[in-house]
Amino acid sequence: MFQIPTEASPALLALSAIPLLILLIMYRTFKLRRRKSVSANMVGGVAEAIDGLFPGADGYVLYQNEYWKARTDAPIHPKSKVKIIQSEGRLLQVKPLEETGGEQPSSQPKQDKERGRY
Repeated sequence: MFQIPTEASPALLALSAIPLLILLIMYRTFKLRRRKSVSANMVGGVAEAIDGLFPGADGYVLYQNEYWKARTDAPIHPKSKVKIIQSEGRLLQVKPLEETGGEQPSSQPKQDKERGRY
């Protein structure tokens, strides 16, 4: 007659894990497909320049904890706030965010008074 093994062999455990792995991959794929596109809601949003952005060259900005490639028509200093004016796939068109008070960004670093750092 058929005898049930009392110990599971490593090969049997590996074979039983394969369908679970396939199901996990399928679940993650379907979950990603249901996610809404973020780029449609980005226009008008505010991001932070990671690199210095210059006309004719691409750089990176940080928007909602994601890095995006960006392009601009005006020079932008690193760590400056920018406004997203257009989205073309994974490339954003940005412009410097105009501060209230009319102060232009300085080329000199500002000191963080609370921490005593630049």
